[in-house]
Amino acid sequence: MRLSYGLKLCVMLVAISVIMISCSTRNAMLTTKQNVTVDERFARALYYYQTSKYSDAEGDLKVIIYDYPLTSYAIEAQLLMADINYARDDFEEAASYYTTFWSLYPSHPSAPYALFQKGMSYLNKVLLIDRDQTYTRTAMFSFSDILTYYPESIYAERADKVVKLLFTRLAKKELEVGKFYLKTKNYSGALLRFKSVMSEYPDAGLNDQILYYVGKTYIKLDEKELAIQAFETLLESYPESVVAEKAKEILSGG
Repeated sequence: MRLSYGLKLCVMLVAISVIMISCSTRNAMLTTKQNVTVDERFARALYYYQTSKYSDAEGDLKVIIYDYPLTSYAIEAQLLMADINYARDDFEEAASYYTTFWSLYPSHPSAPYALFQKGMSYLNKVLLIDRDQTYTRTAMFSFSDILTYYPESIYAERADKVVKLLFTRLAKKELEVGKFYLKTKNYSGALLRFKSVMSEYPDAGLNDQILYYVGKTYIKLDEKELAIQAFETLLESYPESVVAEKAKEILSGG
C-alpha cells in the first residue's frame, strides 16, 4: 500500500523533529558538561569521594588532572586520587600516587600527610614475620623520611613509633632465620645471622636472645671458650632476661 503525499510529508516532519530533539538534547548535555568549572568539578569529586562513589570521583579528578594541569586543583586532585585508591584497599596504586605527589610537591602543606600515607599503604601490605620483608623495609623507609624531612609535623611522633615497631619486626625476622639455620645445623650461617642482628639492630631489644643463641652456636662449633664468653656477657648485661636461667644451666653443665 502506497502512502499519500500528505502522509509521507507528515512522517518526514516527525522524523526530522525526533532528530532535532535528539541533537538538541545531546548539545545541551555537552554544553552542561563544558560549563562545569574546575572548582565545581573538584567540589563534586570531593562529594563523590565522601559518599564512597569512587568511580564517579575518579572520573572528575582525571579530567582536572589532564585538562587543568596548571591549576591548584590538579595538585589536590592527585592527592585525592591517592586517597581514593587507599579507601579501595588498592594500596600499591595508592602508594604510587602518594609517592608522585610528595616527589613533585615536597613543600606543599599536605606533603607530610602524603609521605605518611605512603608508609601506611606499604604497612598494609606487610606480610607475616616468616615471609618476605620487602614491604616492611619500604614502609620503614617512608616513615623514616617523615622524621628526616618533617620532624615538626603532626605525623612525626606517630611515624617514630611505627619505625621502631618495624625495626623490631625486621630484627625478629633475622633472629628467626638464624634460629632456623641453627636448627638445620647450618652453624656458620646461623652465627653470621645472629651477629648481623646484633650489629644492624642493636636497639631492637633482642641482644639477650642473640647472646644466648650465639653461645649455643659456638657450642655446636666446638668453640667452648667463645660460648662461655657469650653466656657470661648475657648474665652480666641482662641478668633478668628470660634466657638467663638457660644460660646458667649450660654454664653449670646442665
